[in-house]
Amino acid sequence: MPERVRRDMVPYDAWVKQGFLKLTPGNVIDYSFIRQRIKELHELYQLEEIGHDPWNATQIVTQLTEEDGLTLVPIRQGWASLSAPSKAFEKAVLSKKLRHNGNPVLKWMMDCCSIRSDPTGNIKPVKPDRAKTSKRIDGIVSSIMAIDRLTRHEGSSVYETRGIRTV
Repeated sequence: MPERVRRDMVPYDAWVKQGFLKLTPGNVIDYSFIRQRIKELHELYQLEEIGHDPWNATQIVTQLTEEDGLTLVPIRQGWASLSAPSKAFEKAVLSKKLRHNGNPVLKWMMDCCSIRSDPTGNIKPVKPDRAKTSKRIDGIVSSIMAIDRLTRHEGSSVYETRGIRTV
C-alpha cells in the first residue's frame, strides 16, 4: 500500500486507519477474504441479492451461489444495463437525496467519475481519462448497481415505514 499511496497520490492508508477501506491480506487480491466479508455482510444485513459485474468473477460467484447459497445477479457494464440506474443515481445526487456521510473514498470516486452518453441518450459512469490508472470509480458503479437491484423490486421500502437507520 505505501507504494500505491506514493504512485497514485491518494491517501489509501489514511482511509484504512479511518475505517473507510478494508484491506485484504497480502499483496494480491485475496478472494477468500472477500468471500468471507460478503458472507458477514449478508448475515448482518440479510441481503436479498447482490448485483455483480460478471467479468472475471466466475469462481467467486460460483462459490457464493452454489456453496454459500447467496443470490447473485449479473449486471453487465454496458449502456443497456447501466443507463436507467445511472440516471436514477444522477437524479439522487443532483437533488441532494444521496448522502454518504462525508465518506472521503466515495467523494474521491465522485471526483474521478464522468458520465458518458451514447447517441440514443443512454448514460453510464466512466473514468474521465482511462489512461490514468489512479482514478477509481468502483464505489460509484457499485452504488449504481445497487440502485438497479432496488428499482427492479416492487413494493414499498422499509424506509417508508420505519425511516432510515445508520450504523
